[in-house]
Amino acid sequence: MYKERESLPENVRVIREKPLEIRQENGLRQVVTAENTYGFDGVFILRDSISPGQLVPGLEIENNHVRVDRTMATNLPGCFACGDVVGLPYQYIKSAGEGNVAALSAAAYLDTKKREQQ
Repeated sequence: MYKERESLPENVRVIREKPLEIRQENGLRQVVTAENTYGFDGVFILRDSISPGQLVPGLEIENNHVRVDRTMATNLPGCFACGDVVGLPYQYIKSAGEGNVAALSAAAYLDTKKREQQ
């Protein structure tokens, strides 16, 4: 993943080793790999992931994100998505708000289905 050369400031270091542990020892934060232990001020761990389209067959993907409407509904009835998987901006507060909308939409969907069965 990310095999190309990075254009980063000198104080940013990319370690291409699998992290085994993140710990704090004697007040120092460390990432432990099989090869070494690194101190850090901040760390981002990138990993390969499975496309949502592979996890949920038939799910519409648009620009590498799950396509949703304003109620966070996908093209599959009863399937809702929110957060980073639906696109930019990748911010926790946006994800929390969308999660709330998705939860309310899912509850409304279930209420409708329950009424249909009665």
